[in-house]
Amino acid sequence: MGILLAHHILQPYKGPQPPAPLSRLAMLSSVVSSKMLHSMAQREGFRHVETLTGFKWMGNRSLELVDEGLVVPYAFEEAIGYMFTEIVRDKDGVAAATVFLALVAELYARGRTVIGLLEELYQRFVAPVYVADLRYGYFASQNSYVICEDPKVMTMAFYQLRHSTASGISYINNFDGVKVERIHDVSLDYDSAKQQSLPEERPVLPSAEMITFELENGTVMTLRGSGTEPKLKYYIDTKANSLDEAHAKAKVVERALCAAFRRMRVLV
Repeated sequence: MGILLAHHILQPYKGPQPPAPLSRLAMLSSVVSSKMLHSMAQREGFRHVETLTGFKWMGNRSLELVDEGLVVPYAFEEAIGYMFTEIVRDKDGVAAATVFLALVAELYARGRTVIGLLEELYQRFVAPVYVADLRYGYFASQNSYVICEDPKVMTMAFYQLRHSTASGISYINNFDGVKVERIHDVSLDYDSAKQQSLPEERPVLPSAEMITFELENGTVMTLRGSGTEPKLKYYIDTKANSLDEAHAKAKVVERALCAAFRRMRVLV
């Protein structure tokens, strides 16, 4: 849904009389949402911005982008939230339903379907021999959670993710053989891609815990403590050359994560 609506919003900016140049267009999503919007932005030439989870972050960031001279007509979040209006920059289910119905009506008038459009966004066909070529790529998500009634369990889980050895902070570097290529520890403001020194140890509230791991197989996995429920949530997003391959890769990573949870005694 998030990608279909983004594609629908994008079309006028690619037309003969665009509301603004593509270089001034920006769309937002939360860090735990599908990375397909980023792939679309790279290919089409507009700006994609990720924020923390929640529309307070996306709404406020969109206002900052507008102040920078950008046009921000759309944002979405994995937890079924879509922002369209410039009047109130927050999720709006009524607006989302209206825009989606407009998209469906356009497709129906041309004898096309929603699922057919999604397939076209995954790949395109090159005439005259109709050779399949990846457009934005096939993406799959595997999102779920582990119940943590005791906040100490949540704290210990993230502690062990940061301490794979006994000497100071030493982040886990693989999940059952799938190597970690990048670590972004939001809670401790650490990003391994920025050549930072390892962060200092400091206490973090369980509800504020959040770490993203980018794996060698093209998978991005984010773990965070829920701010409203006793849950350790995980979001696995991966890209592949087919939908079956993408789902299979996501499942492999989920099994590896669950094995790590068992070792950390988060799962029994």
